[in-house]
Amino acid sequence: MKHSLNRSRGFSLVELIVAMTIGSFLIIGAVFVYSQSRSSFSLNEAQARLQENARYVLSVMEPEIQLAGYYGFTNTPGDFRFLDPDTGTETYITNLRQDDPVFADVPVDAQACGDNLVTDLFMTVQGADDRYDFAPNGSDCAAEGGGAQAGADTLVLRRLSVDTAAPDGTRLQAFVSRLSPVNNLIFFDNVTPRPLVAGDDEVRNLVLQGYYISQDSDGFDGLPALRRKSLVAGPDFIDEEIMRGVEDMQVQFGIDIGDDRDGDGAPDDMGGDGLADWVDGNATRYVDPEDPILSSAQVVSVRIWFRIRAEQPEMGFVNNTQYVYGSTDFTANDNFRRIVVSRTIQLRNARSLTG
Repeated sequence: MKHSLNRSRGFSLVELIVAMTIGSFLIIGAVFVYSQSRSSFSLNEAQARLQENARYVLSVMEPEIQLAGYYGFTNTPGDFRFLDPDTGTETYITNLRQDDPVFADVPVDAQACGDNLVTDLFMTVQGADDRYDFAPNGSDCAAEGGGAQAGADTLVLRRLSVDTAAPDGTRLQAFVSRLSPVNNLIFFDNVTPRPLVAGDDEVRNLVLQGYYISQDSDGFDGLPALRRKSLVAGPDFIDEEIMRGVEDMQVQFGIDIGDDRDGDGAPDDMGGDGLADWVDGNATRYVDPEDPILSSAQVVSVRIWFRIRAEQPEMGFVNNTQYVYGSTDFTANDNFRRIVVSRTIQLRNARSLTG
């Protein structure tokens, strides 16, 4: 009877304390491993989201930059003329530059971002350095999203639409001719300015896009975003958000300054259109937007940087990284993770070996 009672007593107090101590250490270890795993997952998730946003931004920008200067059957802007809808007068695009006092007779809303901004086909790409501005003669189209982000560049791209279109009196369009360059006209009317010959003539919409960084995203104050102004029907401009979290954009242009074949010490301009002749499509150097040489050199490539920020701060993390890219040297000392991505993009429609 005594032997049976001894067997039924169970664990002693010391044994229970030892077991609970061991169990506590195991629980603490499991919680620590879980916490570390969760922190690693959150970090990896934040990095993956930044990289995903970066890939998306580059996937949007790269094809648009590549297409800049696409003008249908020609890559020579001087082939175009502007058809005045009221008088029928045809003015060469050479005389309708942004810095020219003669303004194209286009609707006022299409001139809102700068006089002759939409007719300056010579400037396939242009930009403003560390500031928001679409045209050298001033801009009335204010930046949305709480205003433009200080220190970020502005990038403007021009081309014709990839798809053909029907004549539309609410859009700025181009009548392009395969066989007769002098019949390339910018117009806005419900009918074509010339008889349309199938296979030889086409109508395409004029496309102008301006990219900039805003201080706020749609619905998220204080979170910068990449935005785009686009020329649409009206003709008019619309403003739309491309990607939130983009807090800086810097651009540089790869230029081809042309050749000096007449030996006068300056690149040849036999056409008198202000652009260098005898270009080969290769960049000799990269310059910032608004560099004076851009008025005569041909832009053949664009180097672009984006600094992208996480949407939420990360407690316990201090980002004191120095980001040096383009003409920017930036250190935040805050709790947001960031990445900087860059790509050099060749313009597919740059002129080469032409006079």
